Amino acid sequence: MGKLIATKLNKSMKNILQNLSLKSKFFFLLIFLSTYAIFPGLTKNLFADWENLSQGMETKKISLTGAFFSPELLLLKADLKQFTVKVVQSSSFELKNSNVRELSLKSGALLGINASFFDEKGKAIGLIVNKGRTEQKIHKGGNTLTGIFAKYENTYKIVHKSKFILEGALEAIQSGPRLVSQGKAIKGVSLGIPKRRAGLCLLKENKIIFYVSSSFTGVSLKDMQGILINEGCKTALNLDGGGSAQLYIAQNENAGHPEINIYGRDNIPVILGLFKK
Repeated sequence: MGKLIATKLNKSMKNILQNLSLKSKFFFLLIFLSTYAIFPGLTKNLFADWENLSQGMETKKISLTGAFFSPELLLLKADLKQFTVKVVQSSSFELKNSNVRELSLKSGALLGINASFFDEKGKAIGLIVNKGRTEQKIHKGGNTLTGIFAKYENTYKIVHKSKFILEGALEAIQSGPRLVSQGKAIKGVSLGIPKRRAGLCLLKENKIIFYVSSSFTGVSLKDMQGILINEGCKTALNLDGGGSAQLYIAQNENAGHPEINIYGRDNIPVILGLFKK
């Protein structure tokens, strides 16, 4: 535990501590230590059952304990034989940016999740393909935006940005890092400070899982890899997290489930929407 803290307490954190009062330092360290306590003492409720939400859609909640603030993950699994995934841009509705709920309602998506990272001006970073049209090119630099989620005529793929084939792509976004490939954790993914996460993964049986953490501290990327592999994910991609992480599921009166809205602090320029075929 001491080595872990020493490793993560880098120069920027030391600078923060130097500028804090004694009382502020105490509370900062309390939160910091309780957050990292998630790693050695983590307990995952991985055997929670999937619950039917509506035809072709299931949800599952995973609770993780061992930290001062216990994170919770909400997962939604959808059958891609019944649903399709599309890119939804706020600019399509003459908006600079918005939130997942509003963009889902405007587009008619049954589910929406935040997608691309964005810069300080709110502009999405990296590849965007929408309705077969390339809106933005691939961002080639850095080690974060390593993955592309793409929809083709009869298949979906999550690939490294260097392996992406633009020809035939109908919808695509760039994000990262990739977490899982061929059912195994991708090596070299930074352990990272636990934070609110959002992402998606593809399963072998032509299904997709969307996930978001709905609590204050969130989850580390390393823990997300283990959880997603346990759920049978063959490929997985991390989406923008922190204040951007948000997920919306529309109300379905026929199925008897209410609206689900896990909101984020930040407005966003692009989402992925799930639509009935």
